[in-house]
Amino acid sequence: MESKIISEEILMLHMVQEQEKLMSEMKNADVGSSLFLVRVMVRIFRYESDKDWGNKEMIYENKNFVVQRFLRWKWYFRYLQAREQVRTPHQLVQIHTVSYVSVDREKVLLNTLRNKLVAAKRDRTKIQFQIEKGKSLLDATTLFSYEDDPNYTKALKRLEEKQKLVEDIEAEMLEMSNQNT
Repeated sequence: MESKIISEEILMLHMVQEQEKLMSEMKNADVGSSLFLVRVMVRIFRYESDKDWGNKEMIYENKNFVVQRFLRWKWYFRYLQAREQVRTPHQLVQIHTVSYVSVDREKVLLNTLRNKLVAAKRDRTKIQFQIEKGKSLLDATTLFSYEDDPNYTKALKRLEEKQKLVEDIEAEMLEMSNQNT
């Protein structure tokens, strides 16, 4: 029993070290675009005594958090821990987090590319509507052509950039699907 407790402590220490290393890489921006592959699992345990050995009960578990979402909601997990600690003051309540990379790497990459494609198309459409609205407004209010307006040329440039981004993402998705088949 004691060796099992010690091995769990070593495992938890290793997971904490890995998480700290991941967080430092995130802060230094060394991870780049592969960070979206990392997922975080959060568990909150309540131990029977005020020490972190012995029997424990899991009171909360959530898997498959994207790292950015986990960082955004970290305060909530601390709140859950504190609330449970107040309810049971003579028992230890701890948060355990584990970071991992999903087994279905290609599936995660494809899903991320789909999300990026949807966002890029949404931005492109939003810019197109803004251009049309601006054209009609300028036609109704000024004597000069909208084509001479610097904001119009900036909007066209942004529209071209979004269109290129959409084409790049679609090409990357096509390449990934060709590799999988």
